[in-house]
Amino acid sequence: MTATAERALDTARKSLELFSNKFGTYPYSDLNIVMSGLTGGVNGMEYPQLIMISPQISLESMEDMGVDISDQKETEPYMVDFDNSVCHEIAHQWFYGIVGNDQITFPWLDEGFCRYCEYLYQKKYPPMVSEDDGIY
Repeated sequence: MTATAERALDTARKSLELFSNKFGTYPYSDLNIVMSGLTGGVNGMEYPQLIMISPQISLESMEDMGVDISDQKETEPYMVDFDNSVCHEIAHQWFYGIVGNDQITFPWLDEGFCRYCEYLYQKKYPPMVSEDDGIY
């Protein structure tokens, strides 16, 4: 899982920097990223100082599906989904984490902000695919 770990760390670094600049400094000393056995189409889950990412969206799982992971043009559509998942879960450190909304009663609030953060991430670090490709 080395390729996936490197991609997750790069996306996390960029996300933490971007969101710290936009919304205030990340308040914790560390952030743990774990590949977890999430199921049911869930790509990620968040907790303070912890995000979990599904192994189903890893580079290695793409390789198992026959995708040539050395070909960036071939993997980029998949990586948009991966990067969105990582930066979305990191955005939860601010929205619900720091802002402190009620995730159960008003899930649209923090989920909406985190989807917006995906947009901010893609504008700052544009993927090699067109918006017309239907990826985002």
